[in-house]
Amino acid sequence: MGWIVWDKGQHGLTMSDGELAWSSFDKALRIITLNRCTIGERGGNIHRCQKPVKLYAEILRKNAKEGDKIFDSHLGSGSSRIAAYGLGFDFYATEIDEEYFEAQEERFHRECFGEIKTERGTLVQTNLFDK
Repeated sequence: MGWIVWDKGQHGLTMSDGELAWSSFDKALRIITLNRCTIGERGGNIHRCQKPVKLYAEILRKNAKEGDKIFDSHLGSGSSRIAAYGLGFDFYATEIDEEYFEAQEERFHRECFGEIKTERGTLVQTNLFDK
C-alpha cells in the first residue's frame, strides 16, 4: 500500500474532509472511509491528531502478516497500540511527550482491559456475556 488517505466521511464541515494517514512513494494510493460520526470511540480525544482505532485496524489487516512486529515512532493517543493488541500483534512504540504517554496508557488499559482509574483506586469493568 502506498499512500493511505483517511476519508472522514463528513465533507464540507469545518474540519478537514480527510487526512494523509501514511505514505510510501513506491506503491498505489488507497482511501479508507470511516465516518467520524459512526466510529463511536469512548472517552473523547486525548491527542490533537488522534486517529480512530478502526483506521489502524484496517491498515494492519490489509498490510501486516501473522507474526509481524508493529512499531509506532509517534504513539500519541495510542490508537495504533489498541488496534495491534486487538489483532494479536507484538507492538513497540515511542512517545516523547510524557502527558500523551500517560494518557494513552490509561486509555489502553480502559479500552483493552476495562480498567478505570479513580481517586480510590482502579475499577475493572467485566461483562456477563462474551463479546
